[in-house]
Amino acid sequence: MSEAGTDDDWAPLHEAAAVYQTGDVAQARRMFEAAVGTAGGRVRLAAMVNAAAMCDRLGEHIAALDWYRTALPDIPGDAIRMRATALVDMSQTMQHLGDLEAAQSALTEARDLLGDDPEFGHLRVACLLSITAVAIHGRRWSEALAHATESLDVAVVSAPELLGHPLMNLAAVYFETGRDTLAIDFARQALDAFTKAGDRNGIAETQQNLAMMHLRAGEFDEARPLLDASQEWFEENDLGPRAAIGWKLRGFLADGTGDPDAAREWYQRSSDHFRASGAVLEAAEVQLRTAVAEARSGRPDAAERLLSEAFDTYARHGRGLDCAHIDFWRATLLAEHPTGADPARTGLDLVVPAALAIDAVRHTFADGYHRQQWHARLAEPAVRLAFRFATDARDARVIADLVETCCAGAIPAPGRQPAERVTGIPLTIPEAPPESRTAPSAPAAATLGTALSDLAASAGLAVGPPPRVRVAPDGRIALADHIAAAETRYHRVVRDARILPAITEPADSLAVTPPIGAEATSADSAVAVPPARSDGPSPWPSPARARTSPSPAGTRPAATPHGPGIPLPNGAATSGAASPDSSEAIPPEHNSATAGPGRPADTTPGSALPRDATVTPHGDATSTPPGSTAITPAGSVVPPARPSAGAGSATAAMRIRTASASGPSSPHSRSLPNSADGRTVGAGGQPTVFVRMADAGDLYLSWYWAGEVDAPGVAVIPEDQVAAAVARFAAALPRPEVPGGLEAAFTTGELATFDAENELAQYLSRVFLPFRLAEQLYRLWTGGVRPYVRIQPSPRVARIPWELLAPDPELRLLDIADVGTLAPAGLVHAPGRVARSWSADRALPVVAVLDPRVPGFRADSALGSVLGRMDGQAPLARRVAEYGDRLAPAVTDPVDAFRRTDVDRDWLGRALRAGAARLLYVGHVTAATPESGRSEEARLHLACTDATTGFAPIDRIHRPLSAKDLILGTHAAAADPVDGATRWPIPARVALIACESGGDLRFGEALGLLAAMIHGGAELVTASRWTLPTDLAFQRFGAAGSGTRPLQDAVCAIDAAHERPDPVEALLRWQRERLAAWRDTRQVVDSPLLWAAFATVDTHQCSS
Repeated sequence: MSEAGTDDDWAPLHEAAAVYQTGDVAQARRMFEAAVGTAGGRVRLAAMVNAAAMCDRLGEHIAALDWYRTALPDIPGDAIRMRATALVDMSQTMQHLGDLEAAQSALTEARDLLGDDPEFGHLRVACLLSITAVAIHGRRWSEALAHATESLDVAVVSAPELLGHPLMNLAAVYFETGRDTLAIDFARQALDAFTKAGDRNGIAETQQNLAMMHLRAGEFDEARPLLDASQEWFEENDLGPRAAIGWKLRGFLADGTGDPDAAREWYQRSSDHFRASGAVLEAAEVQLRTAVAEARSGRPDAAERLLSEAFDTYARHGRGLDCAHIDFWRATLLAEHPTGADPARTGLDLVVPAALAIDAVRHTFADGYHRQQWHARLAEPAVRLAFRFATDARDARVIADLVETCCAGAIPAPGRQPAERVTGIPLTIPEAPPESRTAPSAPAAATLGTALSDLAASAGLAVGPPPRVRVAPDGRIALADHIAAAETRYHRVVRDARILPAITEPADSLAVTPPIGAEATSADSAVAVPPARSDGPSPWPSPARARTSPSPAGTRPAATPHGPGIPLPNGAATSGAASPDSSEAIPPEHNSATAGPGRPADTTPGSALPRDATVTPHGDATSTPPGSTAITPAGSVVPPARPSAGAGSATAAMRIRTASASGPSSPHSRSLPNSADGRTVGAGGQPTVFVRMADAGDLYLSWYWAGEVDAPGVAVIPEDQVAAAVARFAAALPRPEVPGGLEAAFTTGELATFDAENELAQYLSRVFLPFRLAEQLYRLWTGGVRPYVRIQPSPRVARIPWELLAPDPELRLLDIADVGTLAPAGLVHAPGRVARSWSADRALPVVAVLDPRVPGFRADSALGSVLGRMDGQAPLARRVAEYGDRLAPAVTDPVDAFRRTDVDRDWLGRALRAGAARLLYVGHVTAATPESGRSEEARLHLACTDATTGFAPIDRIHRPLSAKDLILGTHAAAADPVDGATRWPIPARVALIACESGGDLRFGEALGLLAAMIHGGAELVTASRWTLPTDLAFQRFGAAGSGTRPLQDAVCAIDAAHERPDPVEALLRWQRERLAAWRDTRQVVDSPLLWAAFATVDTHQCSS
């Protein structure tokens, strides 16, 4: 017998392969094993490899591994196909046994053997599918997406009958990362592909995966028939591993439909099979599900035991992210069933490291939507639980650290690909191309693969890994102990080594505690809650409403202050005496809507199951014959949501008899001067308070004063109150996208009349101004000091005009404080950012893009003129004329600066590279919705035609200039890329006068036009929070005269302020003038509809 064997020698193997294709895996195994005993040479080796694959398919993973290890040493070096097949199949077995490192090593060897030889097309697909499966096992989603896409491209060309496998892997990746609709679309295409190929096993596996997707979405009726059909096939053909997955899914179904006893039985059956076959990771996943069923049946001890065992299994196999998910679930169960001496502290120590690890994954994605989905579906629930436990533990320092960490912001990284990216295909998370929504016949599938590759080439906007944050006042690293715990416990890097500096006060500012008198104690660092009642006169702000909800189990009764005392965590009131633990504690009367120890959490709305079942990746399409499918264990876990409750606000209305300065003066400041600007200047400077906010269900605020030595103040605002306030304010804004929405803002909206707006402002103050901060501001005001309040709002409240808040009917925050907006520290300190200085560049030109003519849009269309017909006597034309030779573009008649057709992106780049002190843009901005996560798609509408290149899609014959363009430049679009900050070097000061031009603050990752300007070098940017009404709108709906031009007046005021040494002061002075006019005339033309829309983001002293 020859070494290669004759056709007759190979015939038994072909017969066995044909039996396998019918689905009778057990009979195929017997036939392959019989061939091992009768054949010799390479035929015998091939029979061993195929017998091993059949054993693995039947769940006998140890036996399969023995076969592989027996065959591989004897496979000759020139038998590339056989050796590569054995390595790919063996990698599947190793994945089942949890040895991912060995699986990856085998696949690397196989891929090196195969190279790019088209002769091995089928095997290349099989190898890439298995590599994808390993990446899915390791939760390396960007890498998994790249490999799945590459395997689809190879299958289109070399193995169209295998298209179902890469399509199903794409479905798995998309589903596990939150894009359910796209995932189900790909899974249905996979089902069609398997049906056309006559692959009965593939059909059943895809049916099972689709059933799992529907189960996790709570769609039980859709899941049941798919689950029944696939399970019948698997059990009839003794396909143990897949049958065990089906039993697990039946447990899901029982659990989700309220039958925990049946769920436990199905889970036990599944677990027994996985354990018997050595599939320890799959068994661990079933333990997670069993733990949930035990918890729901009132057996938390049994649930904890199962979770601990699963944790140990994942830890032994290097599955750190899964360990983090388990800790998250342990914390969730602890919140539902508190046990131990200090369940809040135990839960906090569990969930904060887990939240850090889960959140750190998002930076591996190159697309904002994908990062947003990861945050919303996976990270945010863990962060929310961390805040809840920190509140229950009354740990103000941890709350403040969590807020600081949330506010650090995303760091744009032009040219950077995510760390887990592999060579070969740029990463993005593409929308499904139109071709992908049809059944993938061979030609259609070829189109699909090409379309995906093209979409992937249009790279998303990558972000850098989350940094460590140094926090004031002591300069420590926020959550340092928890970061260390996470990296030790999960063996994953959860924070970059780079450290963002702490905020410090300006060199000439007041380096002492703000002058709040003898009562200033460390108690001001506790979570801000109003006193339950006030017995006697007090100069402090009175609470908006008292909390009446019971304290959670294990907390002390609320303090009842008397007179000017401050409630302390130990239940006593003091006047000048500090509690020894008050700087780290939270008074027990905190938000009653917060679930925690002693309060059960409810189930997730719209879903009966946590998202911890996983789509099975396909890594099993080998050619002679396929090996087994890799099974992914527990993925995402979402905690039950809390019901909202009508808890009292932790805020207070500041009742002040007069707006004049009165009360004790401070030795560190002067009385309010009689100067026109009203700004406090003194030997010590201006007291500055930094206020930051984080969305985590409830709204969490932390604040501290520059130079303060105590821990920050903290406040918690219930979620339902925040939602109601945000909705009420949004209803008052111009909404041109809604029929009648613009007219309503001028006529019936709460910003249209003074009394309604004043009541709205008082309401917003009651909701958003923390009681203790109100006290501190009041003391400064009565001491004759105007502080500087610097706010970094959370995305949910980014449109709230903080200046308008009315702590008293006769007083606005703008009256008693200077108010500015903080830029995210991560953005200010992004690597490679070169900040420009207006003081150095102030003599350079002013680059002005004024109402450019957008190609393809008439003056009266959606992207038409915002300023209307311009003449030389118009306020803005006269303002432009004052610049003379400083203006770019150079014009002899100021009217020629408007409605130009040559101010496109190329002209803008040339003008900025020539040197500029400022950039003034008046025109249109459009953006994606905050829910999309794609803040980088915010666009300036210049005079660019469709012939220009860029990331934004063409609109008619016009291509907008997007924030992604301004940041990335030509990265991913040119062989020799130029980053955006080089192509468009942004000057020190920028004014973006357009509808919602500052809208990226409404995104979880602020990477829109504000970010692009700061990243490009700006130190100060003025932008709008909402849609700006035009002069025509004021004339048409606001009864303004034809000569009244509020928008032009606003542009002139902002432009003039940007020429001042202190533009923030100048803008605030202008807004105070507008507020005075509003109080005086009470005409809609003076209402805050326009002038309160503008906020100035200042990068100075965002950190040291």
